[in-house]
Amino acid sequence: MWAPEDSGAGGGHDRGWLFTFKNTFTLKENLFTQKDRLGGHLLLELMEPGAYYTKDQRGHTASFLRAELNYSF
Repeated sequence: MWAPEDSGAGGGHDRGWLFTFKNTFTLKENLFTQKDRLGGHLLLELMEPGAYYTKDQRGHTASFLRAELNYSF
C-alpha cells in the first residue's frame, strides 16, 4: 500500500504490505430442505507497516481474523 503524500509519522510513502487470505466453505447442503446450505468463511488479514510509520510502529504486524457461519434457505 502506498500513500499519495509523505505526511505520516515516518516520512515515507510506503504504508506497508497487506496480505489477505479468505477460504469459503460448505459444511452441509440439503440439511432440512432441498435448497438450504450451511457454510461460511475464514478471513485472515495481516498488515506489515512500512516507512509511512515510525520505527516503533514498523516493528508490529497488525492481524485480523474472522470466522463466519451462515445458514441459507
